[in-house]
Amino acid sequence: NIEVLPATEINVGIQAARDRLTTAHFYETRCLPLVRHLENYSRDWNTRLGTWSDKPRHDAHSHAADCMRYWAVYEPVSAKPKTRRETKAILR
Repeated sequence: NIEVLPATEINVGIQAARDRLTTAHFYETRCLPLVRHLENYSRDWNTRLGTWSDKPRHDAHSHAADCMRYWAVYEPVSAKPKTRRETKAILR
């Protein structure tokens, strides 16, 4: 089934993803590409204004970060954490 999420501001989603990272568990080998993309997710520096851009840079890394952001908005921190057994069942 497909569930359409309500529209949210990108910065709200980014904060939701940051909040979820405090309780997230990553399988090292399976998630290494995702972790690398998240490490390289960034914003552009505006040299004229001397500030960071309000929006993230749109590149391959932002696509992976968007995936995390949508997950965080769909399943907020207040959601009951999945057990290891539930997580393994999802990954199969």
